[in-house]
Amino acid sequence: MQSILKKAWFIFGFLVLVVQAEGQPQSLLSEPVLNWYEQLYAFEPVTIEDSIIQKASTVEKDFARLNYYWQQLLLHGQLNEAENRLKSLADKYALSKEKMKSATPLQVFMAATTKAFEARAYGATTQKISGVKAYTEASLYLDYMRLKQDQYVEFSLLVNIYDACLTQMEGELLYWALLWLMPSAENKDAPKRLQKLFNHPNAFARTEAIYFIYKIAKSLENKTPKALQHLDILKEMYPSNLLLQLEYYRTAGANKRPAKTELEKSINENSSLKPEAKAHLKKVLNETEDPA
Repeated sequence: MQSILKKAWFIFGFLVLVVQAEGQPQSLLSEPVLNWYEQLYAFEPVTIEDSIIQKASTVEKDFARLNYYWQQLLLHGQLNEAENRLKSLADKYALSKEKMKSATPLQVFMAATTKAFEARAYGATTQKISGVKAYTEASLYLDYMRLKQDQYVEFSLLVNIYDACLTQMEGELLYWALLWLMPSAENKDAPKRLQKLFNHPNAFARTEAIYFIYKIAKSLENKTPKALQHLDILKEMYPSNLLLQLEYYRTAGANKRPAKTELEKSINENSSLKPEAKAHLKKVLNETEDPA
C-alpha cells in the first residue's frame, strides 16, 4: 500500500512540474546574466567587464554588450557611436534562411533583438527609413519565434510586442504601408499576453513587457494616465534608474510631474554617472516641454 502511495505521489508531483513548465515558458538567458541585466537597469555600477559576463557564453556576452551600449546611448546621446556598435552586433547575428536551419534558439533571439535595438537607435534620429528597414529585417525571424513562443519566454516577449504594436496601429496610414513589408499580427490579445509576463522571473522579459505596454499606451493609444501607471511600476522596481525618472517627467503633465529641482539634484548626486552623462540628462531635462 505504501509503495502504491509513493508511486501516486511521484506521478502527481511529475504532473505538477509538467503543468508548471507548460504554463511558464523557460528562459534562454542564464540566471547570472539576467541578474546582471537587472543590476544594469537598477543603475548599479556594473560593466561588460564584470566577471559574470566574462564567464558567460559568447552570445550572452553580446546580449550584455547590447544592453550596455543601449543604456550608454540613452545616457550620453552619442548616437553615431551607439549606432555603429548596435549595427555591428546586428550584422554579426544576421541569419540567412540557410543559417537558420542550424541556428540555436539563443542565436535567433539575438538576431531578432539586435535588429530591434538597431531600429530603436535609428528611431532616435532622423533616419526613420533605416529604422523601418531594421524592423523589417527583425520580423524575418517571427515565424521561427512563433513556433517556440510557448517554450521560451524571450520569444513570447518579442512576438507579443510585435503583434501588440502592429494591432494598435490598425486604421493608420502607416499600418497599411508596413503590411507591404512585414507580416501581419496574429495575436489580437497580445497586450494581455504581455501583461502576463509582468511577474515572470526573467528580468529582461518582465522589464521589457512593462516598458512596451507603457509605450503602447503613450504613443499608440494616447492614454497618458494609463501609460504613467505602467511607468510607475518600473519606477518602483528600479527606483534609482534616472532614465525612468526622466521619462516620467517628460510624459507627465506639469501638475503630475515631480519638481525639476528634485530630479536635477538626483542627477547631480548620482555617483555612478560620468560628468558627460549628467550634463546630457540635465540638458534633456531642461529642454522638456509639457506634452501636448
